[in-house]
Amino acid sequence: YKIMGLPLKGEAFVAEHSQNQRRVERTTSGFLNMWTWTFKRKAGRTMLKLTVEYTVPVSVFDGVSEKLVKMQNEREADLASANIKTRMEDYTQASIYTKTLKKEPF
Repeated sequence: YKIMGLPLKGEAFVAEHSQNQRRVERTTSGFLNMWTWTFKRKAGRTMLKLTVEYTVPVSVFDGVSEKLVKMQNEREADLASANIKTRMEDYTQASIYTKTLKKEPF
């Protein structure tokens, strides 16, 4: 992972996983963070909530404003959300198309 162009290394693991409901990933070294993915069905759609908690390692970013790091992380989160949305919509359309094809007689 890179922040402000600086590479960060660490170990991550899945702390919690409930199929189609919730997933929590944590790091144990390096850039300490926790990602919580929550999935809910609403009106025939899947709603995704992603919460990321992290601490900025001061020694790595000496002289770099925590505010700048936060702004970059927010931009990357927005981009990641848009990418997830696009992939899920593409997958859903592909699934609908495949199901339609299977119903057609040969």
